[in-house]
Amino acid sequence: MDRFSLSHLSDQELIESFEASLGELQASTARMLECIAQVDVLGVFRDAGHETLEEFCLAETGIDPDEVVGFVQVARASRDFPAILSAIGQGHHEVTTMASLVPYLTTESATELLASTKHMSGQRLRSFLRERFGAAPGAATD
Repeated sequence: MDRFSLSHLSDQELIESFEASLGELQASTARMLECIAQVDVLGVFRDAGHETLEEFCLAETGIDPDEVVGFVQVARASRDFPAILSAIGQGHHEVTTMASLVPYLTTESATELLASTKHMSGQRLRSFLRERFGAAPGAATD
């Protein structure tokens, strides 16, 4: 039997398999972010022949080039805010939405912001952040 064929599963078994696979993917993503952060701290990317962590991620991980900066940003932020990894590992946030949230996290705000933005789409999160904070941190103002 083909290990990727699911035609033998009942509807309920298929849903359970889907949910288990999603949980594994989320946990794996959190673990990869943790590894990226450690590769950064130790400078292992240089030992692997790369000038930057972003270059390492592009070459070694298969992360989409449009998403690599966000992965690196989230991985680095997870050193200061370990709850980021839990939020991603539990499926409360995607890496791309977390990358939008990271600039707003502070020691005082992280717990509340992570909790109040669970499961938000990227568009909803951006609206929430605009309503709450106005311009993005570091954005030019007129």
